[in-house]
Amino acid sequence: MAQIASVWIEEGCITCDACQETCPEVFHVTDDSCFIIADVRSDGKFDQNESKSLLKVESGSSLYDDIVDAAEGCPVDVIIFTTAGDGDEPSEEAAEVVEASVEVAAEKKVARAVAASGVQQPVIEVSLRLFRYDPILAEKGYDTYEVSVPGHHSLQQVLMNIKETQDGTLTFRTSASAGSDPLTGLEVNGNLVLADCVRMIDLLDSAGESAVLTVEPLSGHQVLKDLFVSTKALEVAKEKAKPWMRTRDRPGVLSAQGRAIGTMSSSDASRLHKMNDISSEHLLHSMSETVPHNRSYLGPAVCNRLWVRANDPRTSKECKQDMNAVLQGPDGIWAETDIGVMGRFGRLGSVVSKNLNDCRSELLRAHRFAGKSGRHVKWFSKTVKSSGTLNETILAAQTMGPLGAIANLPATLRMALGFTRTGGPPVRDWQGFIAPGKMPPLINKSVHNHHEVVAIFNELDKRF
Repeated sequence: MAQIASVWIEEGCITCDACQETCPEVFHVTDDSCFIIADVRSDGKFDQNESKSLLKVESGSSLYDDIVDAAEGCPVDVIIFTTAGDGDEPSEEAAEVVEASVEVAAEKKVARAVAASGVQQPVIEVSLRLFRYDPILAEKGYDTYEVSVPGHHSLQQVLMNIKETQDGTLTFRTSASAGSDPLTGLEVNGNLVLADCVRMIDLLDSAGESAVLTVEPLSGHQVLKDLFVSTKALEVAKEKAKPWMRTRDRPGVLSAQGRAIGTMSSSDASRLHKMNDISSEHLLHSMSETVPHNRSYLGPAVCNRLWVRANDPRTSKECKQDMNAVLQGPDGIWAETDIGVMGRFGRLGSVVSKNLNDCRSELLRAHRFAGKSGRHVKWFSKTVKSSGTLNETILAAQTMGPLGAIANLPATLRMALGFTRTGGPPVRDWQGFIAPGKMPPLINKSVHNHHEVVAIFNELDKRF
């Protein structure tokens, strides 16, 4: 005669009372869970029976049908039981059935947890406007695909589905698993993303009411075909800059295995980790507005790596000097036209924007504010502190330097004399000798509460 050998309650009970109504001799629902009654258990305890204690033989046989009905009627499948034959030990066939039921219950439990966590998203309909480029015909354009996909699917999954079902010629980079390949970067409605990480539901924020996602290859890289770009530009920049670490001799300790290893303070390690928290250098290379127009520029990714290396306490003094020289060079950090632009690309852009601004500040201090960039910073501060407003005439002259001012003398004279050179009547040029010119005044009047402006500048920087 078949009988129940053991019955227990797993986590997730919703205290619905269904089991107690079906078999009150075995189940008792509390405020938080369901307990197995002590009278039917061999250990005499009153709990969820997590220890899987055996039921008394008479209870396991006489209440067999009721326990099975209660388990099958449980809406969350948390009632698990094992069956036995004539003895207390379950039969091999019964054990296989129980094992399968436990696996099914576990799968349902995981599915419920995933649904409750928000990982699964409803199906969405979106139009993908994909950039296409044929290197053989040298033709480019856009193709639009209408897709209906679960919102939690990644962009890479959607592109692979299009390739498998609609257009087998579509070319793009893929990764083996989510987040495993930093080369899967793409530009979607102006946002830089990794196709194997970003969810479709998250991309809809940039699609607007039209729900159109324009997917393009990363800028700053050579497009080989469709969305597939070459990594050569970044690799050439790395070879040119040589951002390889050359370490210095430093104190070390012996590990448990007897090997000598270097040490670093936790504060230094945290600082370096924060500076180098970069998910993809290829995305970073595409954030620059300068890279597409200045091929000799190393790019923000290489400059950031050089700056992190220069701040690493393990780097030798000679290596730091070499890296700072590369950053200060014509193809280094000063070739970037606007670092602030990178800040709009989320967390990655904010990290790099701060790093590169810190790098510029340190280079200015190290070179005593020499060169055009240094002179511009110095005289900008000095002119504002002198009167409370910026003196553009003094700033331009001091930034260019004596030789620059001489070379720019014709333009300076035109501004001073009021020559417009706009194509107007010639008499207007002559009016410049009488009427004031376009040159700002050499001396500015102090603004009201000038001392407050000076105090603000002194709070930020007291060097000037």
